Amino acid sequence: MDRPVPGGFVWELGLDPGFIVGAPMCFEEQTLHPSDLVATVKDRYGWKRDTGPRLDPITVSEILRDLHTLHG
Repeated sequence: MDRPVPGGFVWELGLDPGFIVGAPMCFEEQTLHPSDLVATVKDRYGWKRDTGPRLDPITVSEILRDLHTLHG
């Protein structure tokens, strides 16, 4: 799961085992993995990872809202 954030970064949240397109409820339980901010630019070695910017309060609020909607 990912979400663009200001500064050209993407906030990523890992889910295990993940979702199957067309059957999102196939797995009853999902495990959340630590989130990460990654750069959206690709260098010659692959995706360039960076610690990313500090997120502004509005972006953090939107991410928390998105996480809350996952809980149902």
